[in-house]
Amino acid sequence: KPLTVQIEALDMHMAYRAVKDIFEEHPLIEGVICDYSLVAVCVCHYCEDAGIDIPGSMGVCATDKISYSEILRPALTCMDNKLEM
Repeated sequence: KPLTVQIEALDMHMAYRAVKDIFEEHPLIEGVICDYSLVAVCVCHYCEDAGIDIPGSMGVCATDKISYSEILRPALTCMDNKLEM
């Protein structure tokens, strides 16, 4: 069943700690969609630290397209949420 969690983080360290807590409480997570790229980057960092393979065992996506998504390895999947008129 899908799990929805809101992370209120002011910086990368707070976001990482929140991500770590979520993964430790819910170890069977297979994919994450993040509203903010900062949180998605923290998910990627946590997965690397925990030995979780992206994209083999974990999918990560951000809904705010960021220009530096390609510098992450593997690259962060992003959706452009800007409405074109």
